[in-house]
Amino acid sequence: MILAHSFTPGGPDIEFLVLAFAMLSLAIVFFFQKSVKRQVPVVLVIVAIALVAGAFTINTTPSVSGAGIKVAIASPPDGTKVVAGKPVKLQIDLTGGKIVAGASSDPKAGHFHVYVDSQLVDMPSSATPDVTLSKGSHTVTVEFTNAQHASFTPRILDEIVLVAR
Repeated sequence: MILAHSFTPGGPDIEFLVLAFAMLSLAIVFFFQKSVKRQVPVVLVIVAIALVAGAFTINTTPSVSGAGIKVAIASPPDGTKVVAGKPVKLQIDLTGGKIVAGASSDPKAGHFHVYVDSQLVDMPSSATPDVTLSKGSHTVTVEFTNAQHASFTPRILDEIVLVAR
């Protein structure tokens, strides 16, 4: 399956899709040939459908070790009272990893996912994102993910509680 890997760094899912396209192409060719039994194109279409279904169900996200990478929310400190509705600048310290804005093959490269009360609110590629909070107590979590948005194993994250008034 060299063809699948020449366009993208995909895995079995891309190979399944390439095979499905080939099966559908053969089914069309065989459908119009009179020397082939009518069952052959039908079987090829069924196989192609199974390959497409397999491409979308197979898990191709590799487990990436984040050994040596650490993230910490340096500012504001845990328990800080902030003004509701106004942006709060976070200062994130990252050690052992590299922040990138796009795709990268570097296993230590990635970006942040910022969550407020377990809801994703930002995916910055800088260490100083802003969050805006409504009134109340909120858990702010910052996770460092790889460049493909997948979590490292174990997850690399830090969280603080901020109280917006």
